[in-house]
Amino acid sequence: MRPIRSLTLAAMVALSLAACGSETVDPAKQQDAVAKVAAPQGSSWSQTITQTDDGGFVMGNPDAPITLVEYGSLTCSHCADFSTSSTDELSKNFVDTGQVAFEFRNYLLNPQVDALAATIITCAGKDRYYPLTENLFANQGELYGHLQAMGTPPEIGNLPDNQKFVVMAKAMGLDKFFGARGVSEDEITQCLSDPAKVQAVADRSQKGGEQYNITGTPTFVLNGSVVDEGNTWPLIRERLRTAGAR
Repeated sequence: MRPIRSLTLAAMVALSLAACGSETVDPAKQQDAVAKVAAPQGSSWSQTITQTDDGGFVMGNPDAPITLVEYGSLTCSHCADFSTSSTDELSKNFVDTGQVAFEFRNYLLNPQVDALAATIITCAGKDRYYPLTENLFANQGELYGHLQAMGTPPEIGNLPDNQKFVVMAKAMGLDKFFGARGVSEDEITQCLSDPAKVQAVADRSQKGGEQYNITGTPTFVLNGSVVDEGNTWPLIRERLRTAGAR
């Protein structure tokens, strides 16, 4: 994957929302059930978000014996399907039991859009990370509408580095999309004026892709091993149960 700094707005305009899934076979073995753990009084595990050393956000019991990581693209329709079908049940029946910790990691399937949207969501902070991600998936069609309504892309080649991503986000309509969801224009400008923040999102995506040989999204990593046999919520739910969350 190319670093985000080498990508052009013209490449984004040629955006191809290609099929996202990739499946092979790797059956899991039944594990003993793990103990449920109550959240601290007055809180719930699905509202407990911990920032990782590399800038990610984990939902749930930090010491949960079962970890589920999703590598997903914000522009992937299969990822949106997984989000809308899994969010309530994953939170209530698995994360809130203290048995499972969940982390959504951005994978840049469509680099410009994914990188800028993911950076804005990351800059919004841990308390807004999952609500904004889930809301984007639930309204992915609106995001596509902003992209399709773009006019002639601005010339950004000669702009200073601290302006390029701000101009690109406005051209994509990301300022309006996230502005309608409580992220102010000042927040977006401050966030995207720092190219290092965009590059960090791209670097995390590339690292995950290389570590787990990701070829499509969503890709799931359960307790450190890629779930190869599918990427739908019914299958992931069964794998969590097999891992002991029951």
